[in-house]
Amino acid sequence: MNAQYLALEATLTVVFSLAVAIGVITSFTSLRSSVEGSVADTEAEIIQSELRSGINRVKGADSGSVVVDLPDSLGDSQYTATISGDVLRVSSDGSQYSYSSGQLGETYDLSGSAPGGTVTLSKTGNSIRLASGR
Repeated sequence: MNAQYLALEATLTVVFSLAVAIGVITSFTSLRSSVEGSVADTEAEIIQSELRSGINRVKGADSGSVVVDLPDSLGDSQYTATISGDVLRVSSDGSQYSYSSGQLGETYDLSGSAPGGTVTLSKTGNSIRLASGR
């Protein structure tokens, strides 16, 4: 009878330990995904903020360009920044973040796209174009 209780206790201890381990792993995985998503959202906001800042710096000139250093990656992924119409868009691995270009004071023809890194915003007349590199 004592041996049966000992075997039952050992079995219940192993089952309880496995349940706790599975619960901790599941919670950690869920928390990690949530944090990664939050980081990606924040980095996308930084990218659009840098683009908007560059547009505001170049819009005052009749023609010219400004170089903007964007982050190389969004989370652990490569991304593409696009300006079109009145939308700034950041796209990465199926995720897409869209932002308004803000109040620019005039109507500008925004166009172009570039991967992360150094980009150039060029203005000619009412047209502002985004391109990769310097």
